[in-house]
Amino acid sequence: MPPENSPKIEQGDAEVRRVGPLGRTMLISRILGLFRDILLTTLLGASATADALRAALRIPVILRDMLSEESVGTMSQIIPESLYNKLLLAQA
Repeated sequence: MPPENSPKIEQGDAEVRRVGPLGRTMLISRILGLFRDILLTTLLGASATADALRAALRIPVILRDMLSEESVGTMSQIIPESLYNKLLLAQA
């Protein structure tokens, strides 16, 4: 049982605790990416093979960026609004 004078857990504190694992995972991902780049540079150096490999590793990232939530907002500007609404209703 917590003491009566202990601070109450606010809603914001709980949200921060839920975000913590995501932040740690992202940090680990960035560190592993750094090690991957160091290893590729050590093994391949500055060659055409290394450039081709780096370009191939970038393709999924570029596709994710193009198809992510940032492009969803622009779809309504590209596609006429009536067709866009019909597509949204068809998906629901």
